Amino acid sequence: MREATTQEFAHHLGEFIKSFAPSSKVERYLFYLERPKRHADLRDLLWHASLLGRNFREWKSGSLIDQLRELGAGEECLVVSPAPEGRIHFAWYELGEGLGLFELEPGIASIVPGRLAYVSGEGPGERYICAPE
Repeated sequence: MREATTQEFAHHLGEFIKSFAPSSKVERYLFYLERPKRHADLRDLLWHASLLGRNFREWKSGSLIDQLRELGAGEECLVVSPAPEGRIHFAWYELGEGLGLFELEPGIASIVPGRLAYVSGEGPGERYICAPE
């Protein structure tokens, strides 16, 4: 793990929102992203399947890493996950290590900004690969 910069976080999450959030909510989510005091509001929205509006597939079985590699995954991913006190934690992880975090908590792994991500929601079975069809 290595710390991500605020700029890396904003770029990856901004591209994620533009590509995968419902069109009707993109502007509001980007507004929250641009204002650190609103990150708690954004944090509460990120871990729900309702965040995803388009370009996602439910991950069902098989090797997740193999599926992501077929779609263009590299060696690292930027993991965005909930943190105490309404904050958002973000850091770079080796792909397998980053995805392993989602067995315990919800989160987003931004793999290729705006083109490939993995989302683990709060509910059972809420596991999605986000990639344009």
